[in-house]
Amino acid sequence: LIDGLTAAPTAVSALIAGPEAVVGIYWIARVPYLPFGTPIGIILIAFGLTSMTVGVLLALVQPYFKRMLAYHVVSQKGYMVLGLGLGTVLGVKGGLFHLLNHSTYKALLFMCAGAVVYRTKTQKFDELGGLLNRMPWTAMLFLIGAFAISGMPPLNGFWSKFTIYLAGIGANMPIVTIIAMIVSVLTLASFTRAFIKTFMGSSFKDRRRVKEVPVRMLIPMFVLAAICIGIGLLPALGYNVVGPAQSSVMNPGKYIAKVLGG
Repeated sequence: LIDGLTAAPTAVSALIAGPEAVVGIYWIARVPYLPFGTPIGIILIAFGLTSMTVGVLLALVQPYFKRMLAYHVVSQKGYMVLGLGLGTVLGVKGGLFHLLNHSTYKALLFMCAGAVVYRTKTQKFDELGGLLNRMPWTAMLFLIGAFAISGMPPLNGFWSKFTIYLAGIGANMPIVTIIAMIVSVLTLASFTRAFIKTFMGSSFKDRRRVKEVPVRMLIPMFVLAAICIGIGLLPALGYNVVGPAQSSVMNPGKYIAKVLGG
């Protein structure tokens, strides 16, 4: 997954890292709860916490733009698995809501990285820098995606993470909430580092030749950023989207009967 996301063309990376990467998470929601019920939740919680922590720590030390984003896919999946593992209404809803949000801000972030690579022909942080004035729209859109994935209000990632935090407290597992919040802080630190190395300073030797990407590349990025902001300002939209999925996960008997035509 990591090497594939790093080496793939930007359009492919955005698709795999965003919508496609989280398809299996809903399968995880189905498999434990249909045959086994909530006892398997402790395993999912352990996997989720491990994925969150290891993913963000590895992302912090990556020298390449897209590789850093790839490790954040691993970390963000941990939030989804954690929410499902808690097995409560809030936990499952938060995990599925985070799945929805991830498909938007992660695709946006990979598109921003692709825009930088398109203009500079490199994704190594040490070879970038000073692009803020040359690519202002890309920089702004990257910040929106960075704040969203870090769980900063008023963007969509805040609400799904906040729901998972509350779920951890509600399940009498405050340590889970504390770890999840620490990982969010480390996520913000990682993206702050990426922004500074890419857009601040003056290390990129040919930066004067760099210019903003064409409008046709900016349009989908603006659309995804608008979704991140829109759901952040109106979180009920996101909760309504994942509500039916959450209900069917929490009521497997009803789901099975409906599938069988009962």
